Amino acid sequence: MNKETFILAELSKKNDETLLSLLKLIDEDKRVIFTKFGDGEYYNMTSYFIDKNNMTSTLTQNCDNDKFTYEFGIKLREAFINLCSINNNDVFLGRWYNDDTSKFLLGLIYDNLGVVSVPFVNYQFIYPDYEYHKNNNLFLFVKKIQELNKFKLIVSNNNNKRLSIIFNSNNFLEIPQSSWFAMGLYSKIYDYISNILNNFPNALIIFAAGMGSKILISNLASNYRNASFIDIGSGFDILATKKDTRDWHKEHRCKKEDNYTFYEHQVNYFKELLPENF
Repeated sequence: MNKETFILAELSKKNDETLLSLLKLIDEDKRVIFTKFGDGEYYNMTSYFIDKNNMTSTLTQNCDNDKFTYEFGIKLREAFINLCSINNNDVFLGRWYNDDTSKFLLGLIYDNLGVVSVPFVNYQFIYPDYEYHKNNNLFLFVKKIQELNKFKLIVSNNNNKRLSIIFNSNNFLEIPQSSWFAMGLYSKIYDYISNILNNFPNALIIFAAGMGSKILISNLASNYRNASFIDIGSGFDILATKKDTRDWHKEHRCKKEDNYTFYEHQVNYFKELLPENF
């Protein structure tokens, strides 16, 4: 199979896995790995290498002010390739909506791993978007994590400290709000998590930690085969901070039927799982 045929075949696959697939693995006491590669990761991976329309890229950071660097882009490429080489039954990778991103990532896989199945799922796999209220999958996900009898660590910035309440975690590792990889903090954060995993080999690490979390998840997953790693991204920002961090929410709030991204709606959806004074 040539590269173009491989890419087209992978793009044609339906990404219809739901959170129930991930919850089933948790029920079976198997490890789970979820992260996602979106437009920010794509621009970081390509801005130093691809010169579209013969113009130099003016993008230097993503929407969270996470700075792009040459090393960062290389490490993100390596992370995606490595995650696709891990047992696909354990791994779920959120696929961005734009085919340019997916084609680039699939090209990386073909060039480095050959013809392998890429474990793509919907980008909003773990996300309270304007559709989440139509079923209880996300509710079950949070409930399952709260009840999980494993050491749970949250890795995020100070604004998201209430994630510890939402997920009933044992510990919270505070990181800078953005650009911690560019600041050279990767090794320090990796070593902190490694120390926990050396003591709790089957721990669950939950990341709301920006683009660098993809690199952490990839390397940690390779070195700690019994631990689970879940990247919730900005998914619980509103519930944890009462602040909206994504512009696309505003577009949907213009429609009355799509206003479920509001804080009040999320609190109502998760109310049985939250303390009264939340």
